[in-house]
Order: sequence, then structure tokens, then C-alpha cells
Amino acid sequence: MKNRDEKYYKLKDLPLNKVFFWSYDKEKAELPLSLIMETVIRKGNLEDLYVLFNIFPLEELKKTYISEIRPVLSGEDKEYYKLRPFAKMDKQSVWLMDLLFKTEEEIKLRN
Repeated sequence: MKNRDEKYYKLKDLPLNKVFFWSYDKEKAELPLSLIMETVIRKGNLEDLYVLFNIFPLEELKKTYISEIRPVLSGEDKEYYKLRPFAKMDKQSVWLMDLLFKTEEEIKLRN
């Protein structure tokens, strides 16, 4: 069920590695940014992360990351782990994403 407040993107229109989204119908799937980002962060490499930064506006990525993804990956969202006892924190990805956002902000300030 779609959240009316959240924007959805057609998977077939995104220049992302479709292997990450193997369980979705690539022609019909429409996914929220939070799911797209978390999947690419967990399964992709640095090049895949840069693709995210080229597809979506920086502010939209940052807002979604800070409010929805970072709390889960860092372990701050305790409820998430109560409901998913086998899920693992990913502090390396948190460190990397924090660094990428900081770098993007510094580049933006210089231009």
C-alpha cells in the first residue's frame, strides 16, 4: 500500500543496477525513495551511490537518509530491530553516507 505523502519512482526509469531489485517486477514496480536508497546503500558499491546522487536532488536524498535510513542503519531505531531480530546494523555505510553528504555540501558551497 502506497503512502500518499511519499513520492514513488518507476523502477524501469531509473538507471540503477536492476539486480539489486531482483524481487520486483522491473516493468511495473514503483518504489519509494527510502526503499531505493536503502537497497543501493546495502547492496551497491561507491559507483552505485554516486548514481543515486546524480539521479535525485541532494536535499531529497539527505532528508530521506536522515529521517528514515540513518536511524535504521546506525541502530538508533530500536523498534526496527525488535521487529526484525535478524537485521544487522551497518555502521560502515552510515560513515560512508555521512561522508558523501558532507562532501556534496562542501562542493555545493564552493560553487
